[in-house]
Amino acid sequence: MSTLIKGVIREGDVIWVCGFSMAVGKEMPFKIEARSILEGHHLAWEKRLKQVELECDNALLASIFVGSNWKIRVRHVPIAHNEVAYHMTKCVNSCFMSLTVFDEPPVSIQELLLADCNSSSRV
Repeated sequence: MSTLIKGVIREGDVIWVCGFSMAVGKEMPFKIEARSILEGHHLAWEKRLKQVELECDNALLASIFVGSNWKIRVRHVPIAHNEVAYHMTKCVNSCFMSLTVFDEPPVSIQELLLADCNSSSRV
């Protein structure tokens, strides 16, 4: 049985840049979360993004990034409040260890993005 990693890269809190998902082997939760963060940073690097804000539900992993020499802003986002990234696990390619990148949001996720956009504009 494999485990799924996923993530979403946005401009600001709203504008979709890309999303990703990938099936990986059965691993410990910490390693899975770390792999997801690394894949997301790799994509951000490829897209030449200058500033990246990490949203993570793992305080220990977040502290590792804060301890680096990078300029970092970390926000803790509980899993229950991260429906868009959670939904990306349902969009995984069936090919094991093959990263699927979504330059456009999947149709099945567009209502969640709209809800995020509406809640961000109210803050």
